[in-house]
Amino acid sequence: FFQAEDGIRDYKVTGVQTCALPICQPTGNLVPIYGPHWAPGLHRDLLLLDAITGKVERVAPITDILAQCPAWLQQVYDPHRVSAFFPVLSPDQRRMFFKLSQPNDGQMRSRNASTRHGLLVFDRDANRLIYTTESWGHPAWHPDSNVIITVPNLKIDVNAGTQQIGRAHV
Repeated sequence: FFQAEDGIRDYKVTGVQTCALPICQPTGNLVPIYGPHWAPGLHRDLLLLDAITGKVERVAPITDILAQCPAWLQQVYDPHRVSAFFPVLSPDQRRMFFKLSQPNDGQMRSRNASTRHGLLVFDRDANRLIYTTESWGHPAWHPDSNVIITVPNLKIDVNAGTQQIGRAHV
């Protein structure tokens, strides 16, 4: 499987995407799965695969996620076409960040393949979104699972809902 957004493309890939970035934890058995942003097919919800058992867990239906989003996101996305895209599991496996995606022209190599916005954080224990912001910013989880570090050195505390620009202390 390939992550087309990062420049690794293969015209034969039409199934579920995974990627070379750390979307799961090396000590855990859960792996987020998702469909291609230009044609998500049946993989529109927030999903986790148990790599040991092969069981797929639907963490949250995309319609429930969209209903919890701020109005600006609800206005951009059609609830029948939107999908959770590029989910990344936190180190403690309790949270996932992702962005929303909706197919446009459906051509994977097109600049208009899809609309992708936002950085959303879903808490599996609370079964709800706990944070949203407009900018994706190439995020990564801090080891404490409470903070996300983005480019350029934006530290997001998802518990407090605060952002701090500057040097990201790890």
